[in-house]
Amino acid sequence: MKYFLLVDPPQSGAVNMARDEFLFRFASGQAEKIVIFRFYTFSPACLSLGVFQSSKGIDLPWIHSLGMEVIRRPTGGRAVLHQYEITYSIVFPLEGSIFSGSIKDSYRKISELIKEVLEQLKIDCELSHPDLDDYQENFDCFRSPSYFELIHRGKKILGSAQKREKNCCLQHGSLLLKRDPELSNRIFQESGDYPELQIDFRSFVETMVMTLEKKLKIKLTPCVIPPDNALYLSLIEKYRTVDEK
Repeated sequence: MKYFLLVDPPQSGAVNMARDEFLFRFASGQAEKIVIFRFYTFSPACLSLGVFQSSKGIDLPWIHSLGMEVIRRPTGGRAVLHQYEITYSIVFPLEGSIFSGSIKDSYRKISELIKEVLEQLKIDCELSHPDLDDYQENFDCFRSPSYFELIHRGKKILGSAQKREKNCCLQHGSLLLKRDPELSNRIFQESGDYPELQIDFRSFVETMVMTLEKKLKIKLTPCVIPPDNALYLSLIEKYRTVDEK
């Protein structure tokens, strides 16, 4: 098993989703099993929809007028406003890694890892065990706790989703640092206060890398995505438009 690390600067929603899918396709095509950890943020702010989520009722012209993108993720789940957050993705084999197992197993293992990192950064949280009857009724990911996501002071702060094919899994998720109440209310037609996490991107990534290397007894190898790769460029174009469902 080989382990790789990619820490990206802030990028657009289309670029971020293209990079996640590129890593997923790359890993699934390798004879050797590999795990890739990626950490990133969005600039400008972006609204992402789950792969099967309806875009009906979204005021696309208004969102675009703010200079924001609306994209569709390769994974499932509900809508996420990517504005003040830290985003992770992990690509791993369906067998043989510490994250392998069923969908619930993977969610639990990754959430427990992030929980451990947050607790080192003095953020207390717990794993969710929700009544999923309420899940499908919420357009907003952070109003829809699924199994083994993270709760802080009664509010969901970590939302995750997966894509699985053949021998490989992509899981990515958003750690919510704070919310713009006015913008969230306009997009999701709901209000409510959210806690503000007093952590930053660099501290989170450094603590995560230290925790991973200690837990796995490995040294993460930095990796890059070739900027002129034909598949990568085609994926960016793919994610620049949202199909209406």
